[in-house]
Amino acid sequence: MPLPPEETPRAALKVAVKVINEKGQAIKMARVTLLPARGKVAAAAGLSSAAGVFETKTLLKPGDCRLRVEHDGYVKFEDQVELIEGGQKNKASFTVRLKSLLKK
Repeated sequence: MPLPPEETPRAALKVAVKVINEKGQAIKMARVTLLPARGKVAAAAGLSSAAGVFETKTLLKPGDCRLRVEHDGYVKFEDQVELIEGGQKNKASFTVRLKSLLKK
C-alpha cells in the first residue's frame, strides 16, 4: 500500500536561481546563498553565470530555507523560500529581480 502524500519521502533537489535587473536583463557574478531556515551555515553558495543563473552543485533537501542574493550596485535580496519540485523533476527554480541602488 503506498504511503499517504504527507508521509512520502521527498526527493532531494537541484536548485537554480536566475538573477535579473529591473529591465529583465541577466546579472552576472551575483552572490547567491541558500541557508537553512534556522541556521547560519550555507547549504549552497556561489556566483551567477553570464546568463545570470546559479545552480547548486549538490542536491538539497526540500523544505524552508533563506535565499540571499547580493551584487554591488543593487539592493540585497533576502527572503524565506520553500524548496519544492517545480516543472522539472528533482529541480526547484527561482527568479530574483534585484533593484538598482541608483536613483534615475
